[in-house]
Amino acid sequence: MAAKLPHLEFESRKDAAAVFGAVLRTSEGDGPSKGVEYVQKHQQILCTVVRGYEDASSALIYGGMLRECLRYEDLAKFVLNGPLMEQLYSFVELENFEVASDAFQSLKDLLTRHKKVVSEYLQENYDQFFSR
Repeated sequence: MAAKLPHLEFESRKDAAAVFGAVLRTSEGDGPSKGVEYVQKHQQILCTVVRGYEDASSALIYGGMLRECLRYEDLAKFVLNGPLMEQLYSFVELENFEVASDAFQSLKDLLTRHKKVVSEYLQENYDQFFSR
């Protein structure tokens, strides 16, 4: 669904993003969401969502989907500890103000939501992170 988002009409993109979020939030009992587990097993979905910032017409929809993913610690950890962090940071510096602002909001959520995960990341990557 995430990969085909740019091919949809605008209203359909918003609906698809709403369905994506609902799938992530839906869980049975106290266990983790099946949607979150699926995204963990198919990490190319997160890659597609982050790369969505490359297409200005869909970037804000992808940004909402990314922030929905970042609500979950395991997905946030994957973004932090891989090349997606670098990509996300690069989108903050785009010339398109709306897209850059949305990417900044996602970066802020990533760095403030899961404090333990972020503190571990910063302890290991302090110099690299602050030399940007």
